[in-house]
Amino acid sequence: MKPEPHHLAEFWAGAETQQKIFKTKLCMAESPTDACDARIVQAHTIPRSQLRQIAIDSHVYSMAVAPADLFHNDGVITAKKIGINKFSVLNCFCAKHDNDLFSPIEDEPLAFNPTSSPCCITVL
Repeated sequence: MKPEPHHLAEFWAGAETQQKIFKTKLCMAESPTDACDARIVQAHTIPRSQLRQIAIDSHVYSMAVAPADLFHNDGVITAKKIGINKFSVLNCFCAKHDNDLFSPIEDEPLAFNPTSSPCCITVL
């Protein structure tokens, strides 16, 4: 259900604030002893190497839950195709720290083995 006209300004102001938060660029791994390289990258919460395995033409389906999507779909959650380079990314690491922290996960094949660890994922 779409908001009443008098609530639209509040709705879009909130949506704009949410977008600003998600676009904020800040390395969460910087420390006094481990400086950043200053170039913030879009860090994937799911490695691209894994997304490629389920992608079709380099796209996956994502839930359309941004305020604008919900507004245009009368509050109904829908699915939309999104490129794997833009899927589930955050601006929260510099290139150096993203590589240092996640290359063992992103660059090595994963094997799923329920007896090897509590989380059932083993890096080969």
